[in-house]
Amino acid sequence: MLTEKDKKFLLNLSRALIENKESNLSDIPQNLLQKASTFITILSNEKDPYSVGSLNTNIELYQDVMDHSISLSNEIKNPEEIKIEISVIKNMQKLSFDSEEDLFRKIIPNIHGVVIKKENKLATLLPFVWAQIPDKREFLNQICKKMGLHEDSWKENADILVYEAETFREL
Repeated sequence: MLTEKDKKFLLNLSRALIENKESNLSDIPQNLLQKASTFITILSNEKDPYSVGSLNTNIELYQDVMDHSISLSNEIKNPEEIKIEISVIKNMQKLSFDSEEDLFRKIIPNIHGVVIKKENKLATLLPFVWAQIPDKREFLNQICKKMGLHEDSWKENADILVYEAETFREL
């Protein structure tokens, strides 16, 4: 669980990097030295939310935010017109299930993000996407489409994982 100070540090760090400004890396809060994966979502009145992130947990939390912010800095033309939202991935677990109904019982909309791994491919949708795709079957179909696979590819020989996200944004 991140403190308000941790969240503010990460949001300020991300904002500085997206705006190509000097960032202050002195006094990095201890919580941000833990290894974790993150997604940064750009919120704008003009476009749908856009997220960049990874599920790699081999990088320190603050460094993961830095890496994604730097990659976003090349794509954001008017940083003053956006809000930044950061999602820290936690509690990832592979689901075991014996039927579609069993799988659907284990996935909790608005709480779980879902990862599908199949054919050396991997894709995810963050928990906030449930607001746009509330149907569990369609949610899984969209992840498969995102991977470039047939939409119901999740039904056979796919690993399905769920996770939660601690999400916070600029005011």
